[in-house]
Amino acid sequence: MRDMTEGAVQRKGPTMWEIARTRKGLALGLFFGLQSMQAYVSFGWLPQIFRDAGLSVAQASLLLSLFNVISIPGGLVMPIVAQKLTRPTGMIVVLAILLAGGYVGLLLAPAALPWLWTIMLSLSGWAFPLAIALVAERSRDPLVTAQLSGFSQALGYLIAGVGTWLVGTVHGITNGWTVPLVALIISAVLFVTFGIIASARGDVDDELPAFAR
Repeated sequence: MRDMTEGAVQRKGPTMWEIARTRKGLALGLFFGLQSMQAYVSFGWLPQIFRDAGLSVAQASLLLSLFNVISIPGGLVMPIVAQKLTRPTGMIVVLAILLAGGYVGLLLAPAALPWLWTIMLSLSGWAFPLAIALVAERSRDPLVTAQLSGFSQALGYLIAGVGTWLVGTVHGITNGWTVPLVALIISAVLFVTFGIIASARGDVDDELPAFAR
């Protein structure tokens, strides 16, 4: 019996390099990376920031627990938001404001309202499930979606790992949190910029000649 797949035409998906050369694909990867970096930074350095501000180990640990608890509902809510909203730009702007506001609070008065800064940063982390959802919402062809997902996560976690390491390194060099926090506030501007591009109408497929309508 002949193999049923004999002679079948194998469809080829785009390469990651082709995805990287599209405006929306690159923006999605950078948005994914910047929001991942914020989460890694919070997990790795938030307790130490509070400890250096004078809070006890117990207080810093409770605040990190609060951060984790508040982040959980985002995984349920944000995919629905991405589906319902044609262009979730407003949500991304709100998340960026929460992100920048949390870092400004840590910079100016970390021990004054630590629970508020923690809540703001945790809510901004709801961008993670939104970024995951946008990969599917901004691509049509399964081959494009698969490569876009691979590219976004590869670039994203590279940015997250390097960014978290840089925050710790700069903290060690400057012996303080001022410079790292200012840099993180600036990263919130990049976060919202790439988020707006990534969430705009249109699919990555439309920037790939072989998959465009």
